[in-house]
Amino acid sequence: MKPITDLPQVIIEDSQSKWDAFCSAAKHANISLWDDSGFIEVLKRAFAFSNFIARSCTHNPALLAELVESVDLHRKYPTDHYTHKLKKFLSGLSELEEEAKLFSILRRFRLREMIRIAWRDLAGWADFSRTMADLSALADACINQALLLLYEWACQKYGIPSGDDGSQQFLVVLGMGKLGGGELNFSSDVDLIFAYPAAGQTRGVSEPISNKEFFMHLCRSLKKTIGFRTSEGLVFRVDMNLRSYGESGPLVMSFDAMEEYYQEQGREWERYAWIKARSTSP
Repeated sequence: MKPITDLPQVIIEDSQSKWDAFCSAAKHANISLWDDSGFIEVLKRAFAFSNFIARSCTHNPALLAELVESVDLHRKYPTDHYTHKLKKFLSGLSELEEEAKLFSILRRFRLREMIRIAWRDLAGWADFSRTMADLSALADACINQALLLLYEWACQKYGIPSGDDGSQQFLVVLGMGKLGGGELNFSSDVDLIFAYPAAGQTRGVSEPISNKEFFMHLCRSLKKTIGFRTSEGLVFRVDMNLRSYGESGPLVMSFDAMEEYYQEQGREWERYAWIKARSTSP
């Protein structure tokens, strides 16, 4: 990695300005700065090439301090790390009224991990393939852990979706495009298709609804949870345009309805898109 002094003067000056702003914010937050010149060199490089890192760390210096103290900036996560970590953060949420907490936890978790991934990429501590794999695993974890909780809440409210044989049904989330191929980058949205096994209705409540209605409610909640922009930002932009019938199509379809669409009406490019399809469901 080249030292910051080897960069063009305009970038050096911009980096120093960002560093000064961070130092001021850290001092105001009573956070001690590091005396490791090598680390500060890496930090300035990250600030120089990423407004996102500089802005996020200056806005919340404690976030960078926690990343440094945890040594997570230097750590290569195992594939399932994001899922296990987020599951712990969400374990205390059990009530329907805690939707706002779910939104906040997901967005703060995503911000922390995006800073970590971007930092490791810019510092040269992770190669490009590892960076894409990490971003894809982060998206999988956020989608899946949110889905598990939202499904539980939907069952409490609408009953348990069941097939004709009484078996419980679950939502299948299909990652398409870059997410499906494990090639997500920092500017990518997540291309998703939702599906459920078969027609039926919910059980365990006084006023059951159809499986179609249940999964429609669930998919709207999941799409909003991941893609809605709050004061803390969003988790990922959600693109549903690859679903059957595109923008005009239903948000979720049964397996039989999807099969009929692709057999009878699906265009070649729509079928080709499934080459990278991957179930991201838990």
